[in-house]
Amino acid sequence: MDDDDEELCKVVMAVDMKDQGTIGCSYYSAQEEKLYVMEDIVYGGYGVIDICTWRLRTCLSCCLLNSLITSKTRNRTHSAAAISAG
Repeated sequence: MDDDDEELCKVVMAVDMKDQGTIGCSYYSAQEEKLYVMEDIVYGGYGVIDICTWRLRTCLSCCLLNSLITSKTRNRTHSAAAISAG
């Protein structure tokens, strides 16, 4: 795979957690040149973040997290991105 192909495989995800665990998530696929925005999930909690990152694990290159998300979730998300980049 050359450098141009690697750039197209990149996905950037942004996750926001609001009061009482409401989760908002969006991601941009460089290959498709599309921004996907998910509907907010009320009372979603950390499990929803894990599911979102797990579904994109093979192509996730970056995940932006809200400061309300704990370091535990941040570490799990970073690990998923590292595994996919591996």
